[in-house]
Amino acid sequence: MPYYWTATDIEQPLNKGFTKNGTQYPRNWLNLASDEEKAAIGIEWIADDRPKNNERYYRIRGKRGDWTVEPRDLDELKARAVSACKKHAGNRLADTDWLVVRKMDSGAVIPEDVVEFRAATRAYSNELEATINAADFEGIQKVEQEWPKSTEELQREAEAEAARLAVEERMKAGENDDN
Repeated sequence: MPYYWTATDIEQPLNKGFTKNGTQYPRNWLNLASDEEKAAIGIEWIADDRPKNNERYYRIRGKRGDWTVEPRDLDELKARAVSACKKHAGNRLADTDWLVVRKMDSGAVIPEDVVEFRAATRAYSNELEATINAADFEGIQKVEQEWPKSTEELQREAEAEAARLAVEERMKAGENDDN
């Protein structure tokens, strides 16, 4: 979206009306006007030169033509990643917390698949935290997450895959009918 006023070097956002020398221009004017019409009132397109670094890991400061890119503090990145990991693990366990409370209150049995899911989630969270804490700056950018799936998630995936295959079969049958 980098249209700029040549006289002031101020960016003119797309889809926003503006007034120039007493003339009001509608919000779609930049999309409809020719390059000559834009140049006549002092607007030009300048390609965006902002660095494409991931702003989760780098601070990008400056303005057009004069950017500075500096890596974020590794300890800060690790603390954020570990915090996010703990929060995600807690959110995944929260759906089955009531079963643990019920067991503590009444001694009711927790289904084995839930026990296995909770144990796998805690173990994965611990492994992920260890991986994050051991990572250097390049390594922390490459950390990928593959959380254990609950029985419900696996069932939903299987149902979605079955539905996808059924649609493919119907499409193939429709193609064969046309021949």
